[in-house]
Amino acid sequence: MNINKICTILIVSLLLVSTFSAFNPIFAEMSPVSNSISPTSEDGLSVATKAQTWLTENTSRTNFLMYGLTAKIWVTVKNNENHVQYFKISEAYQGSLGENGGAGEETTEGTSDSGISSNAIYWDVTGTSPKAAQMIKRTANHNDSAYADNDLGWAIPANSKKSVVFTLSASKKMSSLSAASYIGNANPAEVDGGYYWPLQNEPGLWFSWFNPDELHILNPTLEIESWTGKFNFKVINRGSGTVSGIVRAPIVPINSKLIAQSPSEGKFIDDESAAATQTAAWDVTLGEGKSRAFSYTYHYPYNLNNVSTQKVSANIKTENNTKSTTAVPTKNTGIPIGLLVVGALAAAGGVGYSKFKK
Repeated sequence: MNINKICTILIVSLLLVSTFSAFNPIFAEMSPVSNSISPTSEDGLSVATKAQTWLTENTSRTNFLMYGLTAKIWVTVKNNENHVQYFKISEAYQGSLGENGGAGEETTEGTSDSGISSNAIYWDVTGTSPKAAQMIKRTANHNDSAYADNDLGWAIPANSKKSVVFTLSASKKMSSLSAASYIGNANPAEVDGGYYWPLQNEPGLWFSWFNPDELHILNPTLEIESWTGKFNFKVINRGSGTVSGIVRAPIVPINSKLIAQSPSEGKFIDDESAAATQTAAWDVTLGEGKSRAFSYTYHYPYNLNNVSTQKVSANIKTENNTKSTTAVPTKNTGIPIGLLVVGALAAAGGVGYSKFKK
């Protein structure tokens, strides 16, 4: 056999090996057991690769419910315009309970006459400093509050800053023990729980998230220079007997640093369920009828993942179990070494072939 045929057989053999090497990550992804889960949100934000699959919940049988939800917000806003501008307090937090039926009480699905979800969290403004002014017109979908002076805000003179503090209290759902509720997952697996047997995942209570910089999204000439929010809520065990599970903070800001979390018992940070989000969480055990108080504080801005300040709604839908089958180097597939080695050998073979031919 002459040198031409030997080199030809060598190159063809190496190409076959490289083909198998290139497709090997795909075969691995098709395996029944795989840890390469890469869900993405409908807003295009990459979510952690360790995201869990959430099964459809029986909302009437959720044992841990939340109530007594309050918030205190410290914020500094800068007016970059050459004239006075106004900003005001929002009284409705939409997209938290209504989209997924995750309310732990009898609820009316759908929307109210004002167009907002009937399961949104509504707020009463219980304090402002400096004292806020009544705004010129009321925003649709705001809370029909018992507080006649709600719909409050402040003026910012041209090219100046304004620092304010205000306190909020949930007025309907999550307000009192009789209105106790919880945050349900926005996109649980639409299957019967019996589909997964003999073991299932129990991830606990879900959470909702928002962007503290949404004022800037609405008005690019108003800039949030700093934002700090402290939240308080209580959890009660409505089940029979002692119940254990993971409780997450009901409302969480993205691109923010968790600076305080109480109680310390059982606390941890869930940084895998949503992009650029440190979610306060606790491992909780409560006896029948028992309750416990929780609090947590965040500061913004804090760049966790270089996520752009686009509008991020509460409970972004995640597409679980979306797998990548590309041969392009990724965190999960790595660099296709086989192709690099084969390329080098093929190049060397070509050089050798040309020398022998001469």
